[in-house]
Amino acid sequence: MVNFTINLYHHGFFVGNPLHYMDGDLRVVHNVNFEGVIYSEFCHNLRKLVVMAPVSYYYVKSGVPMNLGLKPLKTDEDLEAFKKAAQENNSKIDIYCEHSGYNVLEMLKNDNLVNEEDEQDFSDNENQDTLDDVKDLVDFQTEDDSDVVIPKITTNDPWLNKLVGLGKFIGHMDDPIPPLNGRFMVEIDDPEEDEIDTQYKVKKGVQYPAFDPETPWNSCKPILGLRFESPAQLKQCLANYGVTHGM
Repeated sequence: MVNFTINLYHHGFFVGNPLHYMDGDLRVVHNVNFEGVIYSEFCHNLRKLVVMAPVSYYYVKSGVPMNLGLKPLKTDEDLEAFKKAAQENNSKIDIYCEHSGYNVLEMLKNDNLVNEEDEQDFSDNENQDTLDDVKDLVDFQTEDDSDVVIPKITTNDPWLNKLVGLGKFIGHMDDPIPPLNGRFMVEIDDPEEDEIDTQYKVKKGVQYPAFDPETPWNSCKPILGLRFESPAQLKQCLANYGVTHGM
């Protein structure tokens, strides 16, 4: 009759890369006899040793990394393999309780896959050629001592000038706002300029658009700098805009 020593890890959880058991408790159980015990009895006895019921069990020989020897413990056949592994390891074995229903074997598979890729990358690096090995096979282009000539690009480009406006922005744009029909008004000196807050003052030399009274009521849209002929015209424009947009 063989008595085993079990290192029972419980109330923790598995994490990968590399696979290990975190935040668990350890309970060492000595002189365990599995003679004639079936899997259901085995699980029943283990359940008495922990507070939270495990979903599944896994085992590995004590001292062996999980990614090299972790096995499931779910059937009578698994229990027989478990006993054999314990006998081969001086009657010592580690059991891990899985409480959350994770697929630990899938985690183990992914963990081993990552390790294999790392090994492959390392082996490839060992076989890489150095620059000295391939310099005779590659036609390298080198710089000479001649100056680099940068062609001069004209700044008098019609499209760019139209976009930038030569400092006047919309002054050189063709009909920037369709409802205004291209009508503009040039700013003049305002005798009450000193009473206007700086952020609302007009800018000298800038052409601001004038409101077109022929604009359909549902196309009225007040914009910054838009000029009106009278307060009543402004009020009507704002009213139309509010009705159109449900304001």
